[in-house]
Amino acid sequence: MRVSRAGALLGGLVLSGCSLFVSTSGLGGPVVDDGNDGGTPPPDRASGDDAARIDAGTSAPDGAPGEDAGPFCDDTALFCTQMDDGLGVFSETTADPGTTLDVDVTTALSPAKSLLVRTTRTTTTRTTVARRFLPNGSQDVRLRFAMRLEPVDIQAGDRGTHILIVNVGLGNANVNVTFEILPDRQVSVFTTHVATEPFKSLATPIVYGQWHRFEVELAVTKNRLRIVKDGVVSLERTDPVYPTAATAAHVEWALGAVSLNTPHPGIAIRYDDLRADKL
Repeated sequence: MRVSRAGALLGGLVLSGCSLFVSTSGLGGPVVDDGNDGGTPPPDRASGDDAARIDAGTSAPDGAPGEDAGPFCDDTALFCTQMDDGLGVFSETTADPGTTLDVDVTTALSPAKSLLVRTTRTTTTRTTVARRFLPNGSQDVRLRFAMRLEPVDIQAGDRGTHILIVNVGLGNANVNVTFEILPDRQVSVFTTHVATEPFKSLATPIVYGQWHRFEVELAVTKNRLRIVKDGVVSLERTDPVYPTAATAAHVEWALGAVSLNTPHPGIAIRYDDLRADKL
């Protein structure tokens, strides 16, 4: 019962945000210049020793932090996986036609497995996600994950891909945080209950073929949202006014690829080192 209700809630949340996302995702067209000479996208993969270090999960050539000292998972986490135990660690998975969601053994930040999502070019809405339901008392949470996006064939008019959704149910209201990768590889963040400028872009774009580490701190009781990308604070907001409730009715964390706005390019994206902690 809990799984099916939360799944329906996520579906309703994504669809209810459609008009909002359309206004921000219409940044289709060729990949734009992000500071490289001539507007050339970053290299698809690092080469030589750097590539080996990225796949091994030690360090990325741009200085992104590697594996944390000590064990990544321990008994203090609300949820933690490095994908070695497969898809069974999730509460629910969804893979719409034309997409796949599976465990990958070819490329991982923490050997030997990662979560791999693949989609194909489409003009319809498709959802391919792995969901984890957290304890209802954890509306103040820190979520950690690593993601790697492979090179994408961007065509004129293409829209963004939603890669993360956090949904906290408080009475009759929902607090949600959504990440969306736009065609120019910028990450746009949307959170409900923000008075002005609901969409914010993180400071630096995604680099194809490189692992990026994220931390998302959502403190509903403190009206605070903080996002760290590759060890650097990329967004911090204290202007949300979240609804209050003694205990959340549900807390859901979803990772994957949602092609809410179309046309949508086919993508391959990997996730690893997933951990949720109570703040």
